[in-house]
Amino acid sequence: MGADDIGKDKLSYRFAMTAHRAQGATVGSTYALADGGERELADVAMSRAKGESHVYVVANDMHSAAERLIRE
Repeated sequence: MGADDIGKDKLSYRFAMTAHRAQGATVGSTYALADGGERELADVAMSRAKGESHVYVVANDMHSAAERLIRE
């Protein structure tokens, strides 16, 4: 994100919780960071949404990102 993307008219506060805390909850959309939680945690996090689920991964390139998502 650049400086033009983070102005006070561009961002707002949201509520975040851990996947374990969200177990049993239903939300509109989910956003998860794939960072070593394994498949069970990803299932809990990604299955909470009535709508879209988004997963993010930190990697040096798209190939590494795809490999990490497959592994996790």
